Amino acid sequence: VRTHSVTWLQRFLGFCQEREVRNVNELSARLVADFCQHLTWTPGPTGVMYSQNTIFQCQRFVRAFVAWLYAEEMLLEDLAKGWILRRPPQVARNIPTVEEVARLMQASSCRNRYTSYRNRAVLELLYGTGIRRMECHGLDLESLDLENSRLHVRGKFGKDRILPVGGHL
Repeated sequence: VRTHSVTWLQRFLGFCQEREVRNVNELSARLVADFCQHLTWTPGPTGVMYSQNTIFQCQRFVRAFVAWLYAEEMLLEDLAKGWILRRPPQVARNIPTVEEVARLMQASSCRNRYTSYRNRAVLELLYGTGIRRMECHGLDLESLDLENSRLHVRGKFGKDRILPVGGHL
């Protein structure tokens, strides 16, 4: 079970308890819809409103949880039936231009040539593979397979993937 799933389950159960729902049989489609509305208009624990993606993930979890309750015959009616979730639109990424990347490479130079090589290698790796900053931070020499031109990356939630690396590295 992922940490986010536990967090959303706790929030959903807290929401139900605030409305004095003490038994699974007391769940209703209206209560689930109210919870989704609650997410939209109530700030999270840090005081910041939830993003559309976060709300979508929570709704997807609640739908799966309610469907599981129904499948396990803990609910008499399928509260998730016919519930269509629409994925929020993807936000356009700010992708640097070739000129911006060239300027960044120039700016990464320093007096110590080994540090300059390291900086350039890291920038080439980030730009060439599209890995995340923390994925790059987690790399070590064993992650790079020069013989087969592959890079082993451990991503979010511990998911591993193998990426091709070109000759530019």
